[in-house]
Amino acid sequence: MKAKFLTVSIAVFCLLGRFSFSADDSVPKNWLGSINPFRIAGPIYYVGTEGLGVYLIKSNNGLILLSGAMPQSAGMISDSIRSLGFKTSDIRMLLVSHAHIDHVGTLAEFKKITGAKVVAMHAEDALLKSGGKTDYLFGNRPALHFVPINPDQLIQDGESVVLGDIRLTAIGHPDTQKVALPGK
Repeated sequence: MKAKFLTVSIAVFCLLGRFSFSADDSVPKNWLGSINPFRIAGPIYYVGTEGLGVYLIKSNNGLILLSGAMPQSAGMISDSIRSLGFKTSDIRMLLVSHAHIDHVGTLAEFKKITGAKVVAMHAEDALLKSGGKTDYLFGNRPALHFVPINPDQLIQDGESVVLGDIRLTAIGHPDTQKVALPGK
């Protein structure tokens, strides 16, 4: 009998023009603000900050943490996971949406405490390994770098990853690489 998979599609849209950094590289206040975690639908839960989306997906073989937030948010995200009745030790996969600090700042910490497999798009590999130093957006701002990490698995647009009864399909988006805009 074929296994039945719940297919989850999550599209991540980066609106790079929505924020700006001050000269001291302080981040928008809501990136660090706490919010009560909640169930979105089915096996998908919101465990992020007030301004940065982090998602916990429950499978019958453990948990997937999709995206991350600023490095100082790791404790807040762990607390949110526990308050929903889950254990961070049950996280088996850390899935990267894209490799800016506001989405992978907690990645190294969660890798350390869970031992989970890090899965990212091929286009994010060099940036993850550089800790943000090669980031076209934040590379020249050391305060916006993160602890470098080596992904355990690299995938391409359209490829799927599976954990238990959950199958997630990668959908590439322009922010995974520097995009030259017309007239720029």
